[in-house]
Amino acid sequence: MDIKVIIAIVYIAIMITVGIINSKKIKTYSDFTIASRNIPFWRNIHSISASMIAGLCYSFGVSGNWIGIGSGMGLFAAGMIFAEKLWKSEAVTFPEIINKRFGTVVGNTSSALVVFAQIAITASQMLALGIVTQRLINVPFIWALIIAVGVIVVYTVLGGLFSTAMTDSVNMIIMVVSIMIILPFVEIIKSGGFGNIQLPQGHTDVFNMGFLPILGLVLWIFCASLMDQGTFLRMFGARSAKEAKRAAVVAAWGVYIPYLLSVMVIGLLAAVLLPGIEQSDAVIPLVITKLLGSFIGGIVLAGLLGAVLSTAGSMIIVTSNNITNDIIKRIKPDLANKTLVKIARINVVVVGIIAAVFALYANNIIQLMQDLSSPYISALFPVLIAALYSKSATSKAALATIIVGAGSAIIWWAVGQPFGIHHIIPSLVLASITMIITTIFTKGKISQTTI
Repeated sequence: MDIKVIIAIVYIAIMITVGIINSKKIKTYSDFTIASRNIPFWRNIHSISASMIAGLCYSFGVSGNWIGIGSGMGLFAAGMIFAEKLWKSEAVTFPEIINKRFGTVVGNTSSALVVFAQIAITASQMLALGIVTQRLINVPFIWALIIAVGVIVVYTVLGGLFSTAMTDSVNMIIMVVSIMIILPFVEIIKSGGFGNIQLPQGHTDVFNMGFLPILGLVLWIFCASLMDQGTFLRMFGARSAKEAKRAAVVAAWGVYIPYLLSVMVIGLLAAVLLPGIEQSDAVIPLVITKLLGSFIGGIVLAGLLGAVLSTAGSMIIVTSNNITNDIIKRIKPDLANKTLVKIARINVVVVGIIAAVFALYANNIIQLMQDLSSPYISALFPVLIAALYSKSATSKAALATIIVGAGSAIIWWAVGQPFGIHHIIPSLVLASITMIITTIFTKGKISQTTI
């Protein structure tokens, strides 16, 4: 049996064991969803940082790292702008915050948008899972996806956020060492040293992708990171408001941005060493497979698999929370804790299966996330800001903003994004203007207060 397969089996067994151990901690719905606000600061750093993108740097050079910069800055902004208010709100999802501030109609509308977007984002993680698993155990993609989804669903159902936070720590130690030290070092040696590296034409141009595509990409990833519910879940699960803020800020500057700069280096050098890769999402798994030996490569791939598993687990829990907390609990608010935990676990299974089906029909992780998350970002970003910081914003303004934001994003995308302008740009601008103007005309009709 291939050593990589043995390592994969051992690693998966460890993940399942972690789920079993943590299942004993699950007594209430809060235990399952936010780990009873008992995730320590150092573990939050690793949890929030579990992400990477190298394909754009492989295809477009240093220009591709704009997504890393935007993502890191979004995480930093989330810590500075949202963390303390979110933690003190005692909410589990941000549609719950919107519902408290603007009422049931706006809350239910935001919940529906979020559930759809989160399933799509979870599908992108499932796609990444399938790609990594396929490289690790060398089976057809559909079987790799089934195996990976089965593992993530089982260990998430068992241990909830306790499991994903605990495994994030180990996985991220492996990934930080691998991404920031081992892979760049090996690639530099294989390339013949710094003096002999010749990047493909255009790969040193920071605007190689074009100004408008970069602007759209950065705006999208900044807002997506700023209102990422996986990050929010970690903030809700911190032991204090200050710790929630500190975890996001330190993660952004101390781990996330340096980590993604290392990912950029790996993508750039992969363009030199492994030209012609058709599936850019598979750049890092292919670098590991081609350049590292079976044993070391197997461990690194297992760590990569674990990191994506943990991230996907968080996304599944987030989506399950949205369905359980923002839909089912509103219909039946008197459900017992044990019943809520059962429902949340069932939702984890359902979300995992639906996201896996989406992943089967997706070709590109980033494209999938952009296309399907932009309407919800444009619709809800101004509304969330207003819910937390505006005393004058009204329910009518919030509902109008959601309609204009989501509608304009879908229309602009459907007509082919004219002039090369990403659909997040006009839709976010129109939604923000709608919030301001509608608030002015409906002032004095406020029934809720800021969180």
